Amino acid sequence: MESKYCVPVENAKNLEPVNLLCIGFWCDKGDCDDQMKQYLSTLRNQNVFLFGTAGFGKSKEYFEMILKNVQNHLDASNYVKGTCMCQGKMPLAIRAKFESNPEMLKNFDEALKHPNDKDVDNLMKCVNEAL
Repeated sequence: MESKYCVPVENAKNLEPVNLLCIGFWCDKGDCDDQMKQYLSTLRNQNVFLFGTAGFGKSKEYFEMILKNVQNHLDASNYVKGTCMCQGKMPLAIRAKFESNPEMLKNFDEALKHPNDKDVDNLMKCVNEAL
């Protein structure tokens, strides 16, 4: 989106005010990572859009559980205007853990193809709906 900028979470302090703060994360055991948890807990009175990737669970229910867990790190003064989740790559180093389970190995290999153009298009649609 033109006139928008992205910063890593470690550089996200004292940003200029925005109409919608879009916050991306990767799933870590059904939640966001510790650094993102800390950042989310500092936000006050923001319109927030959360989006993330998860290596497993292309199910809507699993994604909703992750988003609920992530939202729990936000102060009640914030307003979540929208959310979006998609499958995402996992580190290649953990692939060996799944070699004894064909179904999990299949999911791992499928996750390598994400996020893809369709995922990005869906994200942009969701963000535009939240604006």
